Amino acid sequence: MNVKFDLFNDTLEGALTNFIFVNTIAPNNKWVQYHILSHSSSLYDIKIEGINRLFACTGNVDVTYNGVLRDPPMSFLNELKKHLNKSMSDKFFENIVDNKLIKIPDVYTVSIQFRSLFPSNFNNFLYTYSENINHIDRVESMGAYEEGAAANVGDFIGKKIDALTKRIQE
Repeated sequence: MNVKFDLFNDTLEGALTNFIFVNTIAPNNKWVQYHILSHSSSLYDIKIEGINRLFACTGNVDVTYNGVLRDPPMSFLNELKKHLNKSMSDKFFENIVDNKLIKIPDVYTVSIQFRSLFPSNFNNFLYTYSENINHIDRVESMGAYEEGAAANVGDFIGKKIDALTKRIQE
């Protein structure tokens, strides 16, 4: 299933929403290495009412920029800061401004190709109908930052190694 759409950055709120969307969905489709472990990219549950539902889909995301790339105003950065992890320092934002790390285009063109990891067989066809309920509930947003499931794996392994080393030394 292919989806293609344009995101217009014609207002401050629109530019902020689009920037967060593009910088959330594209990076989440890349796998992450945590020390000796790796964490897979995001999987999606796709539902188009009355047409189809696809479970456990991978997404191939392509974002292109159209129009002029503009430096964001401070009002944009101040609003963006409200949506990010509170532990990020002011120095982080100074680096963004000083090094011109963010540019906002007139339009983002987003193309996503979803592919279900489930086989296309009759069992899954029937499962699509049996599980095709309205699964989207309102969720209160806590911002654009959410810690990944494997974020603390390194600390956990480190504590186990320290405990094992202490036990061996006894």
